[in-house]
Amino acid sequence: AEFGDGAAEEPGVLFASKSFPCTAAYRLMAAEGIYCDVASGGELHLALKGGFEPARILMHGNNKTDAELEQAINAGVGYIVVDSFDELDRLNRFRDEGLLTADGPNTLVRVAPGIKPSTHAYIQTGQVDSKFGIPLSQVEQAIQKAPNFVGLHCHLGSQFFEVEIFRAAAEVFAGFEVECKVVNVGGGFGIPYLEHEHPPKIDQYAREITSAVREFFGHSAKVMVEPGRWLVGNAGVTAYRVGT
Repeated sequence: AEFGDGAAEEPGVLFASKSFPCTAAYRLMAAEGIYCDVASGGELHLALKGGFEPARILMHGNNKTDAELEQAINAGVGYIVVDSFDELDRLNRFRDEGLLTADGPNTLVRVAPGIKPSTHAYIQTGQVDSKFGIPLSQVEQAIQKAPNFVGLHCHLGSQFFEVEIFRAAAEVFAGFEVECKVVNVGGGFGIPYLEHEHPPKIDQYAREITSAVREFFGHSAKVMVEPGRWLVGNAGVTAYRVGT
């Protein structure tokens, strides 16, 4: 409830398919009324089989194939997160061919905001040299090219315990002179793997993200977040044997 307080639209809390791609998990999350993010054609297939309404699915991925983009469009997903100019060119080709129409899907432009969270370098995704997202200097150009553009997206990484970092991301978004109907600041909410780790409570994340979006975009923008492993990480344990 904190994520959508006072908003014109309900918040978009997304289940990350890659955190637990299991149809039983999809069914549970769909029944809870949240959204789902998918990063491949296989994950999209599972999300649909698991009961997610297409309009509540967000298509991710920095290397989407033509076939996956067509699959997402034909399925009627709610959002496609655009990760490159190559992808923009292909979406515009689909629009010219009549496959992509003004009815959707909507697009979010993924920004590489130049923000490094305090987490392992392998799971940082928001830094300047990230392979994910559009560089800051090219974001406005990407927005102009994006068909059905509705907002901005970033994902700073995984497994970090900072909450104030989301305000920094929202402030970066606010630097672009564009109307955002949707603001998706990603997720990466940390969970405790070790006894001494004490991540923030979910209401701390919710308050920080909601207040940051409201500060820079008012109450008309839809807030979207991607809690990732936070939704499923404490539900089980995986045991491995290390070979010698």
